[in-house]
Amino acid sequence: MNIIITSSKRNPVIIFSLLVTLLSNWITTGMNSVKIKQFNIPSTFDLRTVNSTLILDCDYNYNENDLYLVVRWFHQGTTDRPDPIYQWIPDRRVRHIAEDYKSSFDMLHVSDASDPYTMYRSIVLHDPVPSMSGKYKCRISSLANSDSREGNVFIYASPQSFKFTSRVDPVTGNLHLKCITLQVYPLPQVNLYKLITTKSANNMVVTPTLIHLVNVNKSISSPISSSPSSSNYYDVSIEYILTEQELLATALSRTPTIFECQVTINNTLYSSTKRITLYSNRSTSEYPKTKYSQIILWCLTIFGTMVPIIMEGNYFC
Repeated sequence: MNIIITSSKRNPVIIFSLLVTLLSNWITTGMNSVKIKQFNIPSTFDLRTVNSTLILDCDYNYNENDLYLVVRWFHQGTTDRPDPIYQWIPDRRVRHIAEDYKSSFDMLHVSDASDPYTMYRSIVLHDPVPSMSGKYKCRISSLANSDSREGNVFIYASPQSFKFTSRVDPVTGNLHLKCITLQVYPLPQVNLYKLITTKSANNMVVTPTLIHLVNVNKSISSPISSSPSSSNYYDVSIEYILTEQELLATALSRTPTIFECQVTINNTLYSSTKRITLYSNRSTSEYPKTKYSQIILWCLTIFGTMVPIIMEGNYFC
């Protein structure tokens, strides 16, 4: 806008009025120009998700004042990264993706096919890797205005396999309980608990007592893989041993003893639990009066499935 003041004596009131008008026009243009209306990114992402596709979306409004519109995405992980990982200039039909994102980036994804100025606004990553965790920032700018939003994404891998197994040592008669998680990231929390239920005087079951078992054998390994993205995955196992005497006590107690393996991953809502329940289905009067090492009578229930355990050649379940 060109403003020409022809009067040789410039009226301060007129000048002030013109300045107010210019300021008002500038503010109005800024208010009506590009503005982010929706910013959608997940706070956590599990690599075990079906298809393993991470979508980061940043939708915005714009108008005719937004000349030279540019969409930029930034990522800040373990190190500061000033350059955008993705940049799109609609008017020039130019898209740039950072080198380390090219193998995962979906160039064919279209957010809105009906609008040439928003159609490639999103980031879609197939099979992302844990190193892509961190803060993501979307910045939409034009000559008239700019707007930005940011949020954190934590990428993890829940266990590829999670088992809670049992076996009896034929030599010692001890029961080995083993909890195994494979290919997890980051290093998970794996814990074993013992839940003991007791009966009151009127034969009513009371609330179980939860005991954290700390006397366990724990093993942690990071398997060597041909894939660089898998080098940080962990295998974790913990084992707890019940002696033959403890098994006899369980058989005679007439109340179930529950062992629980719990796996959690920090900074996520992931939690998974598996249980093994030990109990005897006979009254104490039915047990032969012989040495305990020869007559331990009990059954092992795993998730509702009866699995008989044979000790010293005897099976009484």
